[in-house]
Amino acid sequence: MSSIPYDALFEAVSGDPDHVPGALRAALPAALGAAIDWRTLTRCPGSFVEPALAGRRTDLLFSVTWCTGGEALLYLLFDRQRSPDTLMAYQLLRYMVRIWKRWAAEHGARPVLPCILPLVRHPGERPPPLSFDVLLDLPDATRAAADPDLVRFAYLVDELSELPDRQLRERAMAALAKLVASCFKHAQTYPDLVELLAGWVDGLGEVVTVLTQVEP
Repeated sequence: MSSIPYDALFEAVSGDPDHVPGALRAALPAALGAAIDWRTLTRCPGSFVEPALAGRRTDLLFSVTWCTGGEALLYLLFDRQRSPDTLMAYQLLRYMVRIWKRWAAEHGARPVLPCILPLVRHPGERPPPLSFDVLLDLPDATRAAADPDLVRFAYLVDELSELPDRQLRERAMAALAKLVASCFKHAQTYPDLVELLAGWVDGLGEVVTVLTQVEP
């Protein structure tokens, strides 16, 4: 399937504040979603992916405020490869350090950094492992002693490949956002885009309206 229809849909949804909160909240654990004031969601400019990987990965960064106050950053990474990247946690750590570096340059010296919630959307199998410290080569007998000093974090995965289309359609998201997620899920396995879209007749009117507003 051509990437052009998906790319146009992706740009339309990612730039529309009416679609982004629902799409992000649907992919986060319920407790995290409830802790965020989604009215404050703001897209941050720029990309943190290496130019050489731009054809395989697309990233978006958003700033939000916790309901109790304080800033958080939502980092959404779209990885188009169906084969899982076993070093995904390492790649994410590099991107997160770049985000913090830019944030510190823009905000000056502060005693704390904003929390980054990394979320990966992947069309294939779940990319293992989800925890960075699992990548560190340590003897089993030594790991317990070294554990307090290890860099550790886990990232979230929007499990589209394991989510039945019926459940995807039931997500609390706009019709267009659901269609984009479906296109991303089936991008490399569905031979006919028209056949895929046939199942989304009820949402195609909205899709056509948005696509006609996307600048070429």
